[in-house]
Amino acid sequence: MIPLFIFAASMAVYLLTIAPTISFFDSGEMIAGAYTLGVAHPPGYPVYVTLGKLFTFLPIHNVAFRVNLMSAFFASMTSVMVYYITKAALEDDEEHGPEVFRLIRLRTADAAGIFAALAFSFSYNLWAWAVVSKFYTLNAFIVSCILMLLMRWRRARLEEKDRGWGHSLAYLYVIAFIAGIAGVVHISQFVLFPMYLLYVLVVDGSVFVDIRRARSEGVGIGPGLVRYVNLKTIVLMAFFVCLGHSIYLHLPLRASQDPLINWGAATDWRQFKWVYNREGYPVVGGTRTFGLFLKQLGSFDLVREFTWAAIPMILFGLWGHFKKDWRHFTVLLFGSVFMTSVIVIMGNPPEENIFLLEQFYIPVYIFLSVIMGGAVRLVLKGHRAGPWVLALTLPFIFLGELPGAYLKNVFTGARAAAGYFSFMGIRLMPYAWFALFAVFAAIILVALRHFLRQAKPAGRPMVSLVFLALFVLYPAYQLKAHYWKNDRNANFIAYDMGNAELTFSPQFAVLYTWGDSGAFPMWYLQDVERKRPDVLLVHTPHLPLDWFLRSIRRGPSQAGDIGSIERDYKKLRDYNGVKGVEQLLSVPEDFRDPAAMIPEIISFNKERKHTFDYSSRYSITMPDAVFPYGITYRAHEKDYVEQNLRIWRYLVTRGLPKPSLSLDLDETKAVSIYGYIRADLGKKYTDMGLTPLAEQEFVTAVSYAPELWQSLIQYMQPGR
Repeated sequence: MIPLFIFAASMAVYLLTIAPTISFFDSGEMIAGAYTLGVAHPPGYPVYVTLGKLFTFLPIHNVAFRVNLMSAFFASMTSVMVYYITKAALEDDEEHGPEVFRLIRLRTADAAGIFAALAFSFSYNLWAWAVVSKFYTLNAFIVSCILMLLMRWRRARLEEKDRGWGHSLAYLYVIAFIAGIAGVVHISQFVLFPMYLLYVLVVDGSVFVDIRRARSEGVGIGPGLVRYVNLKTIVLMAFFVCLGHSIYLHLPLRASQDPLINWGAATDWRQFKWVYNREGYPVVGGTRTFGLFLKQLGSFDLVREFTWAAIPMILFGLWGHFKKDWRHFTVLLFGSVFMTSVIVIMGNPPEENIFLLEQFYIPVYIFLSVIMGGAVRLVLKGHRAGPWVLALTLPFIFLGELPGAYLKNVFTGARAAAGYFSFMGIRLMPYAWFALFAVFAAIILVALRHFLRQAKPAGRPMVSLVFLALFVLYPAYQLKAHYWKNDRNANFIAYDMGNAELTFSPQFAVLYTWGDSGAFPMWYLQDVERKRPDVLLVHTPHLPLDWFLRSIRRGPSQAGDIGSIERDYKKLRDYNGVKGVEQLLSVPEDFRDPAAMIPEIISFNKERKHTFDYSSRYSITMPDAVFPYGITYRAHEKDYVEQNLRIWRYLVTRGLPKPSLSLDLDETKAVSIYGYIRADLGKKYTDMGLTPLAEQEFVTAVSYAPELWQSLIQYMQPGR
């Protein structure tokens, strides 16, 4: 019942906040990749697209919602696994928990597991990725499965003791197989392999080398130790790792079938290597200053994930795990520190891309949630540190977040800005927060220690009662802190923008896009919802690549009845290609420049209209003057004003320009793009002498992008 409760509680919250359709970033492409069972962006993500394909068969809502639901499902399943991991790490031979929990037959390890699972469920980043289509929750689930199996292996090994190897080896082979799959799910899994190895070594290193037997026979560290190596076990584990990793055969097998989503066209070794090694992405890095390193390290934000109330829980939890089993303490601490360090050091993103590191820490948050379970054990086991845990945690829930900006000003010596916080409707200065915190903590600590000192056995129920308040209030506190930030239930920004770009493009237009968030929503709309397949989408940064040029080449079905071609999506896609690709392919790949290739494509395809999204319009030099038509740009045509008035009359922008929901970085940019396009439209109207229309566009532009006010005020002066 407990796992069912955890799954239902977390899933209910995710369903209340889940995105109803596509989002920006990789969402549209991953959904389309799953729907077409194709090859997603490098390294292909075959596990995700295969599982996503299964979810597309669910008879509910739209395809995007179904794949979003997969993220929520694996997030909830990971929370259930966190419960099992915490319970396995902390359980002992006790029959019952403290008296407060005895009525519901809840053991200490169960209570710790529930607390850890809910803390993880409502952590910021897990929740954020549980409501959109991306592979981070699946990645977390795989990590949790391996951890759980490692603990099961340890128990099986302890049961065997010195009776030789038995069924415990089967656990290791299953772990090796899943570890092979894990490397397919996401590249960050490789960072955790040393942690898994460390766990095996601290539990029983004789799995690989039987050092104890060697010592008993008088063999020390040296060449003679080789004959004590368990070569069979090592070879079999390596075999199962490779077997799990062989899922990558999906790439050439599906690429040979030419699916609609087919990154890299990995039908030969060269292209397979290009996809597998992510060769299409430039190496991240550069000169790193100490200040940049600190900002990169700041992407690992415990307060954002768990709130300030979790900090004392984590610190005391480490002590709780150390008291229970130093092996779990060592592995959890090592995994947390090692993975965080590797992500920051190897990632090394520039300052504007530091936010991209945040989701990679989700496995670390699994470890920290399990660690918090150690603090729960200290409380419920009557340890003398238990009252301290409660005294330092509960005040955060009643007082709210620590005034970090004020604290930063104190330490840096900067002049503190005026600021207040509200407690029970009373406005107080920031320093009063610390005074109230100290008072609340002291009251809780003194009261609990008094009960324990007066009659220790009778005092424990009082400690448990206070903990019960934390048990209920902390998840509620997380919900309050993160709900609005992660609520995407009414977010249609990506869908509406992609739909507007496609819907109002001319028939058989060539639409040039730039960036994932610009292209992927339209990939979904075309390949899944079959909207405007006559429009050829050209992802401009991919133009220099051989495989992409071949994918937009006009096929042999260009001749024949166009009406019949329009009824056959595959034929239409072939017909929809551009001419002149062979000439472009004759130039070596390293010498191709998208800005120079676009005029050539236009010259070979003069019978078609060529349009540009906002990002491509301002990322490359345009061959000719282009102007806004809705939210895309193309060459000036007659009836320019009438066309734009008609487009904007029917263009759907739900919730804009003043959205009542929290926006991520790409969504914030998208809202601003509407404003900048309206500003460009207003400038065009100004040049045409249509001042009243221009002023209307400028006012609308500022409503979308207030930062435009200063630059547009010159166009809005009376008499201009």
